[in-house]
Amino acid sequence: MNPRTLCSVLCLSLVVPWMAGCFFPSSPDSPPLIALISPGAGPLTGGTEITIMGNNFSDVVSVTVGGKELVDLSVVSKDIIEGKTPPGTVGTWDVVVTTAHGSVTKSAAYRYTSKFPIPYGTLNSLESGEERVSAGIVADSSGNVFVAGHTTKYFPGFINMGGTDLFVMKIDNDGELLWVQQLGSDGDDRPEGLALDGDGNVYVVGSSSRSFPGFTSQGNADAYVIKFNGDGARQWVQQLGTAKADYAKAVGTDGDGNIYVVGTTEGSFPDFTNGGHSDTFVMKLGGDGVRQWTRQWGGFGNDSVNGAATDRAGNVYVVGKELNGHSTSGSYVLKFDGTGALMFVKQFESENTRVALDDNGAAYVAGTAGREWQVMKFDGATGAEQWTHPLGLAASAVAGVALEKSGHVYVVGETLTHFPGFEKQGQEDTFVMKIDNAGARQWVQQTGEVGRDRPAGVVTDGKGNVFVGGSSESIFPGRTNLYNRTDVFLMKFNSSGEMY
Repeated sequence: MNPRTLCSVLCLSLVVPWMAGCFFPSSPDSPPLIALISPGAGPLTGGTEITIMGNNFSDVVSVTVGGKELVDLSVVSKDIIEGKTPPGTVGTWDVVVTTAHGSVTKSAAYRYTSKFPIPYGTLNSLESGEERVSAGIVADSSGNVFVAGHTTKYFPGFINMGGTDLFVMKIDNDGELLWVQQLGSDGDDRPEGLALDGDGNVYVVGSSSRSFPGFTSQGNADAYVIKFNGDGARQWVQQLGTAKADYAKAVGTDGDGNIYVVGTTEGSFPDFTNGGHSDTFVMKLGGDGVRQWTRQWGGFGNDSVNGAATDRAGNVYVVGKELNGHSTSGSYVLKFDGTGALMFVKQFESENTRVALDDNGAAYVAGTAGREWQVMKFDGATGAEQWTHPLGLAASAVAGVALEKSGHVYVVGETLTHFPGFEKQGQEDTFVMKIDNAGARQWVQQTGEVGRDRPAGVVTDGKGNVFVGGSSESIFPGRTNLYNRTDVFLMKFNSSGEMY
């Protein structure tokens, strides 16, 4: 410690008790008085060693921070108390000292700071780059989180191969970046879907305007599938397509390690004829990347895919939208079994739909209807609608839906306005909502900064935690935008909606 710092500490320790005695005359029976608390902030996990300076601390009964008892409380003297903060929640909280002769409250005296949201980005000190989470977010059984998207620049150790490259990140449960992989052709490579299998392998799907090494582009854009193992090593790449544009939008796996790629095509796969401008396709690949079957479905207009989910048996649920389709325009949910047989088609009114499955195979579809968000539940066997619940408030877009083992549903998206009890922070804020399996809202959180925040997905880790990943133009408190227009962000909430 340098002499100036040492002097400051010694002076503070001597002067503050003297000040307390001067300004707050005391007697043995006087209530306590607080002059200073240092430090005044610390992490949510607690354990920060703090010193409370004041007077009349001789007969201390309790000290609380945010209503919770100080840990390892030690009354050093009648003027000084020491201890460790208990775990808390984000915000500024009162500190209360109670003695045998009364109590004193120092309002808003201690602040719990959040570790999240955490930004991740390329480090280009002279040029502004852009990272967007376009493929969503998934988590493994150990609570590690995987995020995929595209970048216009490069991460350390990589070079940009074209206009935009794809990237995949693995982040542990505490937000530490474990590894990042960047890959691309000499064109634009935009990932749209992300999935894990039971062995921890990672699958990324999207579309490319050019050719990956060893492949030749088939049309204006080709679909691709890339497999990484849990350590980030690339296992294989497959580039797939017709003579026209093909876009992979979602991917899932089954209990046997097979991969299901879902997207749209403007062309025709073998044995199929395009029904309109663009059709929906589902493709099954083995764990080695070899194609097993392809199915193509569509009306005479444009069919789009918003999301898909698979179960362990290989059933594939697809949500999207038809324009001038089979009968009337509207959103749809399709189910194919593991052999590619179409099991049902259900149409309904909604936009920006996303889908997740529970352990019984029921499909939960989140989207927007008019100027409200809504969640719908469909029977997994028949496709019969079981319930629809509006979630309130005008929406910009739903970005993801996830379920936890208890049956609770989490919906994440963007909002142009604000929920009751919140203030709009930026151009578009992120919202996270928890509802029970009957559709009743449990809580909602809205967060954001001055820029635009774009969530791309939500996932639970099996331990009661909820992760939201996306892209942000903002600078979050205590963080730095890493020289980019847009960075990746990760948020972590507990099951009660409190951010870590």
